[in-house]
Amino acid sequence: MKLQLRSSLYLKIILWMLLNLAVISGLLIGLIVLRYQFDPDRFLIFTQNSQFEVISRVIADELRELNADEQNELLDRYGKTWQIDLVLFAPHGRQLAGRPRPLPEEVRQQLQLPRFPPPEPPPEPPTEVRGFVSQPPGPPSTRGPAPPAPPAPPAPLAPLAAPGHRSGAAIHPRGFLIRTTAPTLYWAGARIPYHNPSNGHPGRGAVLIAVSDSITGHGLFFDPLPLVVLATSILLISIILWLPFVRRLTGTIRQLTDATEQIAEERFDIRVATSRADELGRLGRAVNHLAERLDGFVKGQKRFLGDISHELNTPLARMGIALEILEERSNPNLHHYIRDVREEVTLMSQLVSELMVYARSGLKGVRINLVVVPLRPLIEKVVGREAGGVEVRITMDEDLRVIAQPELLSRALANIVRNAKRYAGEAGTIEVRSEGRDDLVVISVIDQGPGIPDNQLDRIFDPFYRLEDDRARETGGTGLGLAIVRTCVEAGGGRVTAHNHHPGFEIRIELPRP
Repeated sequence: MKLQLRSSLYLKIILWMLLNLAVISGLLIGLIVLRYQFDPDRFLIFTQNSQFEVISRVIADELRELNADEQNELLDRYGKTWQIDLVLFAPHGRQLAGRPRPLPEEVRQQLQLPRFPPPEPPPEPPTEVRGFVSQPPGPPSTRGPAPPAPPAPPAPLAPLAAPGHRSGAAIHPRGFLIRTTAPTLYWAGARIPYHNPSNGHPGRGAVLIAVSDSITGHGLFFDPLPLVVLATSILLISIILWLPFVRRLTGTIRQLTDATEQIAEERFDIRVATSRADELGRLGRAVNHLAERLDGFVKGQKRFLGDISHELNTPLARMGIALEILEERSNPNLHHYIRDVREEVTLMSQLVSELMVYARSGLKGVRINLVVVPLRPLIEKVVGREAGGVEVRITMDEDLRVIAQPELLSRALANIVRNAKRYAGEAGTIEVRSEGRDDLVVISVIDQGPGIPDNQLDRIFDPFYRLEDDRARETGGTGLGLAIVRTCVEAGGGRVTAHNHHPGFEIRIELPRP
């Protein structure tokens, strides 16, 4: 099961789809980073209308009407709600509200960057009218020629980052997010309007700082739920779009595989669906055409063998009779030559008989009457006829029955017992046993011989196949014995297989149970 799961095309396509989504997501993130100088920390806190910005504005509105103690209580209340520490600092680094907390140097440097508020627009320049310079209204003593205005000093450029800063801060026009270590803390800052003369802060603005041990600020800096929902939605949509396609694709391939396996077992009546208009549909039509052609070839071959065998029976019978007459009337010195010829004629007669049985049992369309057969009497009869001095032990229930054609089943069992006697009769006892398994009955013929190579197990049921190239009398056999077994068993709706036991060899027949 593990091997099938690992090699499943269905699983491979699903994993390839997930890998495809992961690669595309990685490429999109990389493009965003390169194109927009994307900073992960800045993305966490200052994308969209973040909770921290909203809370900062709300706190700024509430701080206007509170004294110092009330400001501390307000920050403490919001901090407990979000499980963070909230503190308020002036841009020059003096703490204005909240629990006393020393600032790391990198955070203090961020407070001093001149990013807030935007500079006020310069006053309008005076205009000259007919030699006079117009001036804004003022005291009468100021009227007269306007003195030249001093040049405005150049506006200082805001540095992009504090000198020597290496803490990974995200510089943003509205705030920052810094990670410090030992212990690991995340410091988020947002500039808010602040005016409280009682604190000695005359309205220059302040920086609200949130300190958390979590990069998400427990949902204040960043809420991962929308991204999780988005990723899950993309995955589900991809699965919904891919799953029917993958199931239909692998289902068609599975059907084609089953059909070819059936064709390999000479079941040429199998057909596959050909409704698809793509390459798989074309392959299905080719498989169906192949099955039809093979069915015609095999039927024609077996009819030819049956016809030839039938035509050879009469001359072989005449040759046998003629040899008997010749032996009676010939010189006794010639009798051994005649006996040799008679043995050859006998072997030819056996071969012809086996060819006829093989051809008839394998032909489709031949009506076979299946009946309920008591198994033990049939096996005892076959063993008594074929054992010939070899010890055969029968192990099965007395009342075990199968659905089969008695003559075909008897011939199949006879061939198996004869084969075991020929190749393993001297190795030990041959055992014939049977047992019921759900709706099947399994009949096993087990010998103690050396068995056969594992890579030959599927081929021994092919007609005319032999392990030895030698076809002398000493080895015997025509290569049709086990082929006849398979055709007889399959004609009755059963299945036959071969197994090595190391040592030992087993032929196993499975038949339906009544």
